[in-house]
Amino acid sequence: MKNSIVFKVTAASVAILIVGIALLGGVIMQRVQQQVHETSLQSQKLNLRVAAMIFQNQYPDLKATIDKSGETTRLVIPEIPDLSSHAMIDKIGLATGETATVFQWVPDKKDFIRVSTNIIKGDGTRAVGTFLGNGSAAYEPVTSGKTFRGEAVILGKEYVTQYTPIFNSAGTVQGILYVGIEKAKVAAVSGAIGMRIVIAGIIVAILAAILLAVLLRRQLGPLHDLGDTIEHFVDRDFSADVPHADRSDEVGVIAKGLMRWREAAQRIGDAEEAKLLAERKASQERSEQRNVLASELDASVGEIIASVRKATEGMVRSAHQMSESANHSIAQSRNVSNAANDAARNVQTVASATEELSASINNIGGQVEESTAIATTAVDEASRANEMVSGLAVAAERIGEVVSLINEIAAQTNLLALNATIEAARAGEAGKGFAVVAQEVKNLANQTAKATDEIAQQIGSIQSETRLTVEAIEKVTRTIASISGITDGIASAVAEQNAAVNEIASSAQNASSGSTEVVDTIDAVLHAASDGGAAAAELEHSMSDLSGRIEMLQGKIGEFLSRLRKE
Repeated sequence: MKNSIVFKVTAASVAILIVGIALLGGVIMQRVQQQVHETSLQSQKLNLRVAAMIFQNQYPDLKATIDKSGETTRLVIPEIPDLSSHAMIDKIGLATGETATVFQWVPDKKDFIRVSTNIIKGDGTRAVGTFLGNGSAAYEPVTSGKTFRGEAVILGKEYVTQYTPIFNSAGTVQGILYVGIEKAKVAAVSGAIGMRIVIAGIIVAILAAILLAVLLRRQLGPLHDLGDTIEHFVDRDFSADVPHADRSDEVGVIAKGLMRWREAAQRIGDAEEAKLLAERKASQERSEQRNVLASELDASVGEIIASVRKATEGMVRSAHQMSESANHSIAQSRNVSNAANDAARNVQTVASATEELSASINNIGGQVEESTAIATTAVDEASRANEMVSGLAVAAERIGEVVSLINEIAAQTNLLALNATIEAARAGEAGKGFAVVAQEVKNLANQTAKATDEIAQQIGSIQSETRLTVEAIEKVTRTIASISGITDGIASAVAEQNAAVNEIASSAQNASSGSTEVVDTIDAVLHAASDGGAAAAELEHSMSDLSGRIEMLQGKIGEFLSRLRKE
């Protein structure tokens, strides 16, 4: 209620009215006081005329001059009579109801002394014998022969007075006729009048405030109704009716303006609702486009990852097979090495036995047969090792093909990541997350390419070692074939043992050298097979790491697609 404009205007108007009435009352009070003061002065003029007439009736020697306005202008008497009885003064006081005094000039004191007065001192006696005092406001005018009319202090009290000089026959001032009224009585009159004015002002203020409040309520009350209507409009409730639109004053103008505002606001609300629906539709379309893009990307990346996973699994199997082949080659090479060592020991036996050839010819034949069998076995084992190493070379070539496939997939992934980065840049703020994931995909593709390059280098090393192994096995095969020919020569020379002892010794020496070379070659094959096994194990580890990175890449892409679908 206190925030109501009607209340505020009414309160302000009442306050202004009260202030106006107070100011008017103050002016009236001031005017009343002046009027009372002037009236009291005029009454002293009348009182002085009454006093002069009583004085003249009592003492006919007194000559009083009164002008047309009724003012006593001059009093003349030969001498101031004896007034000690105070009968005349009391009669004047009774007639005027105020104070009266007759002064007589005292030349020695150069002052006027009260010879008869009805002014009572504080002790209850008349103020006879007291002097006017040259400090009195009336002293100078009266001694100059002029009448003084105004305020004066008598025995400590303020009076509204009139002092008229009394002349003797020679025209000299010999006394004063005084009449006066206490200023407190004048103030009491002014106070009484002022109180009546205050009471009247309060009554007028109350009545005016009530009348003003009713009038303002009637004139401004509709503003409260219009305020309620505006609050409904602010809350977008345009169903409320606009009151007071039929009025012809300013309230009606405001009401008509509110009606136009309601119509405009309804049109704006309809436009905003249409805009909101359009924005929702556009947002839904963007969401559907993101879902389609995410689905397509998910399918494409899924196919790529499936291809890479399939190739990786095949590579792991090939690496495992290559490792098993290498281990098998190592085992076979060890067997061949043992056989070659046996052959070398047998050849040494043959060489030492040539000294006792005559005594042990039968023994030599058996040993030659055993050497032939061992050589045949060595040839078979070398052939098998050659086949295994050839298989290792074929597996290495297959691994190289798989590595090439991974390189192609990594390049394709890198290209897709680049395309995804471009699409993310087109998407703007919404594609920032997609750009981060695309960069992660690109990094993983680069790491995959780097890993496949390392694998290709390892495969090249395996192929090089495999070629060396094949060459060594072929050399072993030729050497064993040579041993087989030598043992055949020994067998054919048994019949001619006596003539061919020197040839047998020479052949035995050659066989010993060949056996040593066979052992060295087999050791080289063993080392090559070991290196091939290590390379295969490293390849298998690299493929496992690549498989883990592919899983991580798939997880990152899945997270990105989830965020893309939620945006």
